[in-house]
Amino acid sequence: MSIMLLYAEDDSEHRLMMRLIMKDTNAVLISVANGEEALRQIQEQQPDIILLDLFLPKLDGFEVMEALKSNPATQHIPVIIVSARLTPENRERARQIGASDFIAKPYDPFDLLMLVDKHLTKSKRFTSPEFQES
Repeated sequence: MSIMLLYAEDDSEHRLMMRLIMKDTNAVLISVANGEEALRQIQEQQPDIILLDLFLPKLDGFEVMEALKSNPATQHIPVIIVSARLTPENRERARQIGASDFIAKPYDPFDLLMLVDKHLTKSKRFTSPEFQES
């Protein structure tokens, strides 16, 4: 079973890196470059999990989360904040809005995969060489 993951990040190099990280998993990756597109794709695609940068054009990550968490159709979707600016204030504000977890850029790809897997439901888990039981 595949996992639908939405990644909202304005830096094209970071989006490419995420595509490379996810290529050997069972994740279907939807990458968007701004907050408005993130909301549109989330409404249309209903991803299993969202990786969200806080500082996006058009709508920032806080605004995206506020819209998601106030909508009964999307409030259940886990949101992991992926940001280079994870100050205590940003973490607290994001947590109050409903962020599930955080990871700072730059991050170790394996740590990111483990964090995403932690927030997926039991029926939706990663399948990749790193996640196979021995």
